[in-house]
Amino acid sequence: MNLPFLSPDPSGLEMTLWLCAFGGSIFFGLRVMLMLVGGFADDFDTPIDDSGFDDTAGDAHHSEAAFKLISLNTISAFLMMFGWSGMSALLQFKMPIFVSMLIALVVGFASMLVTAWLYKMAMKLASPGADFSISETVGLKGTVYQRIPEGGRGKIQLTVNGFTRELNAVSQAQKDLDSFTTIVVIDTIDSDTVSVKEHTE
Repeated sequence: MNLPFLSPDPSGLEMTLWLCAFGGSIFFGLRVMLMLVGGFADDFDTPIDDSGFDDTAGDAHHSEAAFKLISLNTISAFLMMFGWSGMSALLQFKMPIFVSMLIALVVGFASMLVTAWLYKMAMKLASPGADFSISETVGLKGTVYQRIPEGGRGKIQLTVNGFTRELNAVSQAQKDLDSFTTIVVIDTIDSDTVSVKEHTE
């Protein structure tokens, strides 16, 4: 089978570069397309953990404009440009394998930096509702979204600056708070958890 941009009898290296180029291009294109139509509107570069890897299971409301070098977006950009630049150097310009791989690595890493920077800039242009400080919720009323057990955590929904937020919550009185109970935020526990009590007025 003849593959585009490859010689009639491609080597293992050529096949690897081809897979990186086409696989990375397809995945990167899908990420951008889904982001533009809203599929990843709140997921420009969400981390998997504190090291900066992707985690789409996090709270979509807590987007941040931090510069994350390693993400699904930057990895796909690296693979895409690593493959294309490596194939160009090796097949079109007939450069030695070592030089071709060095060029591919440099171009791929540069693409990661540029992609991370572009997504950071995109986040800064996002709606002001994306900029959220949990301290703003203190004193606000909301509703229990997921039952808060005694001594445990549940979830609440409340409106901050016109945007609906979903946060983890604990009961200040250490008692059960059933779903749909009206609550008021008393204090913050951490970056996505608040202490609440039942609103009785």
